Amino acid sequence: MNREIKFGYSFLGYHTLIKLNVKFTSAQAGKLNEQYPTLVICQNHRSDKCGFRIEGCLNYQEFDSFRYNLQLALVDYKIKSLLTVRDLITDTISL
Repeated sequence: MNREIKFGYSFLGYHTLIKLNVKFTSAQAGKLNEQYPTLVICQNHRSDKCGFRIEGCLNYQEFDSFRYNLQLALVDYKIKSLLTVRDLITDTISL
């Protein structure tokens, strides 16, 4: 049945089915897992980078806060990766 559900969000009445692949740190995954215990967040081993799969069901009251917290985690991950790239570039230029 898992293969029949499309990636993204599926709205079913008062519930939302969630199936996503995202990239963020394991600390951020643990934080989301604590906030939303009905979701399963596991590391995606098919990806060579830090990818996680999020699957589960949320009711309509939790969905907006989940999307907000997920967007914050994704933006934080992108900022950290850009800062790492910037540090590598400045280190090679200063040599």
